[in-house]
Amino acid sequence: PRKKEGKKIIIGTVRRLVPEKRIDDLIHAFAQMNKPLRERCALWIIGGGPEETMLKGLVEKLQLSNVIFYGHVDNTKVIELLRSIDIFVNPSIQEGMATAVLEAMGAHCAVVGIRYCANDEVIMDEFNGLLYEPKDVKDLQQKLEQLAKSRSLRKTLALKGYETVHMKYDLKNISK
Repeated sequence: PRKKEGKKIIIGTVRRLVPEKRIDDLIHAFAQMNKPLRERCALWIIGGGPEETMLKGLVEKLQLSNVIFYGHVDNTKVIELLRSIDIFVNPSIQEGMATAVLEAMGAHCAVVGIRYCANDEVIMDEFNGLLYEPKDVKDLQQKLEQLAKSRSLRKTLALKGYETVHMKYDLKNISK
C-alpha cells in the first residue's frame, strides 16, 4: 500500500450527495473538531448530487478552508483517491452493506461508520474500524479527533480492516 504520510491527515468520503447520505453531519463534525487538530486535517468529499450546492454553502458558512469537493469521479480515480485517504467516513443512514466501506478498507483506510445499516456487520468497533450513533454529530466528531490524534490507531484499524476485507470478502471466499 501507498504510505499515507503527507502533511495533512485526509478525512474523506465517497458518496452520492443526497440527504440520506448525511454528508452535512460529516461537515458539522469536522467543523466542531478541536481547531489546531482540524487544521492538521483536510476533508475530501468525493461524489456529486443534488445537495452539492447546499453542502458547499455550509462549508462557506462554517468558514472551513480545508474542505475539497471533487464532484463525480470515475471509478478508477476513486480507488486512487481512496489510497490517499487516512480516515474514511460513511455517515449514510440508508443503505445495505456499503461497497465503499469495503473499498476503503481494501485501500488501507481507517474506517468510521454509523452503527447499523450493515456497517456493523463489517466494522467491528475498535477492532477494524470505529462505529458511531446515527445522526450523532458529537459522537462522530469525537471519533474523528480520536483517529486524527493517533497515527498508531489509524494504522492498526487500517491494517485490521484490510485483513478483514481480504479474509472475509475475497472473491474466492464469496464464490464458495
